[in-house]
Amino acid sequence: MPILLDLKTRFQRTMESGKKVNSGRLICRQLTYIIDATLISLYSEIEKTVDIKEKICIIPIGGYGRMEIAPFSDIDILYLHDGLDQKTLEIVISKLNYFLYDSGKEVGHSCRTIEECASYLDNPHSFNAYLDSRYLIGSRNLYGKYVAEFLSQLPKDLVEHYNNDKLEELQKIIDSDKPLLLTEPNLKTDPCGLRDIQRIYWLEKSVNNIPSLSGLGIIPAFCKGEVQQLESAYDFYLKVRVALHTLQGKKGDRLALTLQPEVAEYLNYGSKSDISSIDKLMNELYKKQKDIYFFIGTYLDYKKSFNKSQVSRYFPDVQLSLEILEEKYLYPPKMGNLFSRPEMLYMDIMNIFLLCQEHNLELSFTLINELRFVSYFLDKDFINSKASSEIFLTILKRKKRAGKILTIMHHCNVLGKLIPEFGACTFFPLFSYHHQYTVDEHSLYILRELDKLIEGNYEDKEIQSEFNKCENVHILILSILIHDAGKVKEGDHCQYGAELAYSIGERIGLTDAENELFYFLVERHIDMSELSTKRDISDPKLIKDFANQMNNEHKLRLLYVFTIIDTKSVGPGILTNWKKAILKTLFTNTLEFLQKEQNHSKPTPTLSNLDFLRHCLLHKEYLPKKEVDEITSYTLHVIPSNYLGYSTPRRILHHYRIYKSFLEGSTIPVIEFESEPAYTIMSVYDLYKKYILSDISGTVSSEGLNLIGLRSFRNKNGFVINQVQITDSFGSGKITKDKKERLKEKLTQVLLKQTTVEELISTNLTWNYSFKKIPDGMVEELIEFNNDALPEYTVIEIRLPDSLGLLYRILNQILSFDIQLDYVRVFTSADFAYDSFYVKSHDGKKILDTKLQEEMKKKIMGAKQLQIQSESVPYLQF
Repeated sequence: MPILLDLKTRFQRTMESGKKVNSGRLICRQLTYIIDATLISLYSEIEKTVDIKEKICIIPIGGYGRMEIAPFSDIDILYLHDGLDQKTLEIVISKLNYFLYDSGKEVGHSCRTIEECASYLDNPHSFNAYLDSRYLIGSRNLYGKYVAEFLSQLPKDLVEHYNNDKLEELQKIIDSDKPLLLTEPNLKTDPCGLRDIQRIYWLEKSVNNIPSLSGLGIIPAFCKGEVQQLESAYDFYLKVRVALHTLQGKKGDRLALTLQPEVAEYLNYGSKSDISSIDKLMNELYKKQKDIYFFIGTYLDYKKSFNKSQVSRYFPDVQLSLEILEEKYLYPPKMGNLFSRPEMLYMDIMNIFLLCQEHNLELSFTLINELRFVSYFLDKDFINSKASSEIFLTILKRKKRAGKILTIMHHCNVLGKLIPEFGACTFFPLFSYHHQYTVDEHSLYILRELDKLIEGNYEDKEIQSEFNKCENVHILILSILIHDAGKVKEGDHCQYGAELAYSIGERIGLTDAENELFYFLVERHIDMSELSTKRDISDPKLIKDFANQMNNEHKLRLLYVFTIIDTKSVGPGILTNWKKAILKTLFTNTLEFLQKEQNHSKPTPTLSNLDFLRHCLLHKEYLPKKEVDEITSYTLHVIPSNYLGYSTPRRILHHYRIYKSFLEGSTIPVIEFESEPAYTIMSVYDLYKKYILSDISGTVSSEGLNLIGLRSFRNKNGFVINQVQITDSFGSGKITKDKKERLKEKLTQVLLKQTTVEELISTNLTWNYSFKKIPDGMVEELIEFNNDALPEYTVIEIRLPDSLGLLYRILNQILSFDIQLDYVRVFTSADFAYDSFYVKSHDGKKILDTKLQEEMKKKIMGAKQLQIQSESVPYLQF
């Protein structure tokens, strides 16, 4: 009987072959077949010597009954008999069980009659195990009787009781404020794990007798694709579980950090020594977990609305009709289409979140699913939409439940579309014992902690008291959202995050003061934690230096509250009493210093941007003092003066090294690309040329790319740094390597006068033909000089019908005057361009001369007319 002698070997051989199988359920089923065949063979041997016909039936239950055996799973068996004597039962049970024990398997068995089975229904584990029953070998008549008299006759009140318990467990997942995506998830018992899928299956099996997960398709709330997503998630979980068992050599369901590299390699995600392999594994796991989460939410929605009426309500302020259930849950309308107004899509989506905040409502998962679907149609205009940004800022400034609302926006895939810098953090793992959640989950968890402070219900009354004195809480909310976004790149995540913050603040319309605070909180968000744990916080000099960096109580208080809730939200038990005590000491000592200085009417010396630059270069980059002095001198000679405020120390260091290589004779121009979530930054280093900005703009256009922002800095030697934000024609920041190389080659040729922008665009036939002319009169045209918006600049605001090379032509006209252009903000909608140009006169003053303004308006309007005059030229539309 080779089958009986070879169980371990057969499992091992199956697992080796299973590495090539991409289905967890197929592997588990094959392992189950091996156990089945073994038990059938053993039972057949017993039948030859013992009279057991029609007296006993072998019934797999639990995971074995569902045919979900992993390499070291327990083998759960029900020995169902009909009055068989004790001695015979012992022969059968010992023969089967001992063989399994000797083969390294753990066996959970019960030996019962049908009547005895009924007496064990008060145990929920036994109840669920019975639901997974299937026939294996023995009396078919007895099994039929078991189904007819027991499984089909389960007490309705008990079924309802257990099902309500299951629904409560599922509802806890939806109601929980705790993050869902863990660094070391338990595949079986953690929220949205195998057990939760099984709960839905058991619930529906007890009510509708579905044979498998695919049977959930009978529920009207689900389409076929949603059930398939759940099956795919379940299959993936089983596959990872099989890998865990195999690699550990024992049963275990926690995907520990130490095991993740091995599992990733085992499942063919790549080498275990490559961090990207682990990233791919965990990214897929988190996506599947979210699929389960949305399925559970939709299932609970179905249960809530079943046989319950919804109340229609019209919200006149935003012109939306929605359904409300139980005066709490917001549903799409029963009649009509919620998003039937394409021209109002952005506002309709954002207003739904605003309504939830204003009326203290919850989004039903039915509505969340609609929003998730429509989010696929949010394009580049949504990111730059002034209306969307205004509603977003309104939500933040109202503060109430802001963390909850932003979490819902994230569930709907809307938050990452509006703030792609945060969207890049989705499912981003940190591979750290310290950080127990993904970046997106951690950030949103902090914001939900902040909700408690906003409501006045925080458990730590001292922190609550300090928070109550805070101002600009909406900037704190933004800072928390973005504070760890820099972790998606290597290097100092605080500095990179601060760069992202500056860009976001400009895009959504923060004031200069708000943007400065936003930048500060993101860049300094770990300072208090670092100082309190690594330095002597009783040192007066440390306190003085830290107070100088804070400059005022307002910043200090915001940073203190931020640090406390950030640390608490890293994971359970991270914010110990000791950490709270040292943070409080640092805060109190610094606050006392600031208040003492204020009481003595002595202004506290602020740590300037230049001082901070030197501090970072000396103590983070470990540069020698001589080189730091050289970089400081270089920085002081760069104009405009906001170079220090806009550029982080790491970026200034990089700029300086390119500048130094230029002085030493390196060839310019130098062109570099850096990918950001919302765009790609192209940095162009060259000597100053009057029309360099228009050359850059035109060359970008010649490749069919969008220029959405342009900033220029230069020093006394004529060395110029032009930083250009570009996207592809669909508004995505993901530009292919080939396109970058081609753009770099073309721009180099233009800057070296080897070709012209006109020649480039005239030869790009595909793009020229694809550009659609906007009909005359469709766009309300505007050219306006705003001298009130900013203290140092005149802002020229231009709204014109979009056309091929429009920005290039406008720049040419503006640069033809003797003025200084430092920054361009570009917004292009479906039919018009609305661009802002930050300019000064040649001597650094605002442009107040009305005659000059009129002359410039005329030439800029002429840039629009050039396109009309050249209609007869087939390819060159200038």
